[in-house]
Amino acid sequence: MLCGPRDDANIGAVARAIKNCGLKDLWLVRRRKPGKRARATAVHADDVLDCARHTATLAQALEGCTHAVGFTARPRRFAPKLELFDASAARELAAVASRGNVALVFGNERSGLSDDEAMLCSRLFRLPASGERPIYNLSQAVLLVTFTIAFPAQPRARRSVAARTSSALPREALESLRREFESLVSLLGYPPPRTPHDRTSRILVRLRRQLERACEEPADAALWRGLLSRIRSRLS
Repeated sequence: MLCGPRDDANIGAVARAIKNCGLKDLWLVRRRKPGKRARATAVHADDVLDCARHTATLAQALEGCTHAVGFTARPRRFAPKLELFDASAARELAAVASRGNVALVFGNERSGLSDDEAMLCSRLFRLPASGERPIYNLSQAVLLVTFTIAFPAQPRARRSVAARTSSALPREALESLRREFESLVSLLGYPPPRTPHDRTSRILVRLRRQLERACEEPADAALWRGLLSRIRSRLS
């Protein structure tokens, strides 16, 4: 998913990169249909451009995804911890992708992901790079990430990599459960969230991350809903 990409040439190069790596789904957020320069750099990936989906917001693009992974060069105060993207992380993401839809989210060429976009991601990664120039061209970054995930290096003998547990529930189900928590937080006396960085919003962001780790199957979500219902009835 490309958030607000500015350069048609980059969009075409991204289409070619993901097709090289066996992927096909391209989402363009806040971006109209790309033009001739995108076709010129796509090189045999016109089908990816033709099938690209367009949305006004990242939240809309993430509907139906079980896991959103953002790539950025800088940490954010209220977003997930910034991790180093390496072969081990790529294997984890490949394992998660086998259980549900994983969105790989990239910002635009000038400013990268916004703080609000970063907060919609359940994990954030930075690509290893030289300290003199730590920021990659957008299409290069997409190629590095998709190649490492599609063609992961095998772990050395006698070493095992444990994939981090991640929710396989649809994102809509998790958001519904998050809204139930938001309702409960209101009953507990917290003010409604007004900005992405106020106290209630930060609590809800952390709760959402905990839910993504805790809900591995529909029965887990049903358990949480039952507990929330009992708590709500006692508070009412």
